[in-house]
Amino acid sequence: MNRALALLSCLSAAMSLAGCATPRDRITSALVEAGVPRAPAECFSADITTRLSDAELRAIGTAVAQVREQGRSLTLADALELARDSGDARTAGILLTAAARCA
Repeated sequence: MNRALALLSCLSAAMSLAGCATPRDRITSALVEAGVPRAPAECFSADITTRLSDAELRAIGTAVAQVREQGRSLTLADALELARDSGDARTAGILLTAAARCA
């Protein structure tokens, strides 16, 4: 489960990376830079970028950034709560599925 937590906590960094890379590449790179092994990072980024829209990915990144601005690390429970509180059960399900499958 630690990998799942790392995958979710690094998502906001991935959302803010600049360059010509695809969202999938940016998310994978940010996760790897944060210490997640390449295979789980690629698995997670592939899952969420094929199933979530750019707007949904940006919304997750914004929510994660708000948690980090409070000086907290994002946990899996935080991420699911943010998705649930937004009324977006679909996104919460996608994050949970990807984290569990790729951990």
